[in-house]
Amino acid sequence: MRKANVSDVFKFARYIDSLDIKKDIFDAQKGKNDVEQIGFDVFVSIFSKAISTESEKGLYQAVSGPFELSVDEIEKLDFDEFRKNFMECYNINTIVNFIKRAGFMVK
Repeated sequence: MRKANVSDVFKFARYIDSLDIKKDIFDAQKGKNDVEQIGFDVFVSIFSKAISTESEKGLYQAVSGPFELSVDEIEKLDFDEFRKNFMECYNINTIVNFIKRAGFMVK
């Protein structure tokens, strides 16, 4: 496993865009200061929208690079391990700061 690089972040951003949940993600941080809580709420927003098989595979593909695992290997991960890996690969502080700064762009 490795930290997500710029290419990984853009790949994940395209995945988020495909789910049409940008507003949900920005709303998850409103009125909150606890970075871990915001990160959890964002994760839940993504998870709740990724219930179709196509969306599920898209998530696995989006994180396969930094996880350094194949889609099939990711599919078999324990949920807690998946969540832990995600939080280690994608710096939650950076994500939350971006969400707070870019919130004005989402209507």
